[in-house]
Amino acid sequence: MFIRAMLLLGCCLYYSCQTSPPPPTSPTQSTDNTTTAVNTWLLKGGESPQAGEILPNTTEKEVSNLFGKENVSQDTIFVADMEPFIGTSLYKGTANELQIIWTDAKHEHPEVAITRQKGQWHSPKGIKVGMTLAELVQLNDGKAIQFSGFGWDYGGNVTNWNGGALEQEKVMVKLQEGEISPDLQKLYQSVLGDGVFSSDIKDIEKLGITVGEISISLNKPQ
Repeated sequence: MFIRAMLLLGCCLYYSCQTSPPPPTSPTQSTDNTTTAVNTWLLKGGESPQAGEILPNTTEKEVSNLFGKENVSQDTIFVADMEPFIGTSLYKGTANELQIIWTDAKHEHPEVAITRQKGQWHSPKGIKVGMTLAELVQLNDGKAIQFSGFGWDYGGNVTNWNGGALEQEKVMVKLQEGEISPDLQKLYQSVLGDGVFSSDIKDIEKLGITVGEISISLNKPQ
């Protein structure tokens, strides 16, 4: 499934800590600073998905109009072992970089993903790239999170929120491991491969697991 593959964009992108660009403006945006920030950087899945000002019917041309041509560039986007896609990068090279793949020839139906730390993009309940596994569990009402094993193309994908608050987010989250020192190899090996593992595994916090990617489909409800 194409949208499942979008989760893998983070495997080929690197993090940036650069200063975030100013938020885009549009005729429908509120002039209240707090409201603007929420609307501008919100990643929302489900029945009414949005990525800030980007909506299901937003075209490639409209992205340029919304954010300014200087903030939008055509880009080659890699998705795991699939052929590279020609897509669009918004705010490329900054903490708020967002990758867009257009799922039709007319470039009218976007799939989006973010993989940059310290940016402003967030889900309604506060999922952000770079937050720790423990913080993610806390947002999930303290309920354990299940994820696919690391070390392969589909590794780190959250597969089950176990009825916690984040189950309603309808966003796709991919976890990534931290730097694995020699003394952590045995623990790391226990969460590798084509299997499903849980956030409540003993000492798992030592692996430095964080949110590596958030992605959503703006093409259709998930």
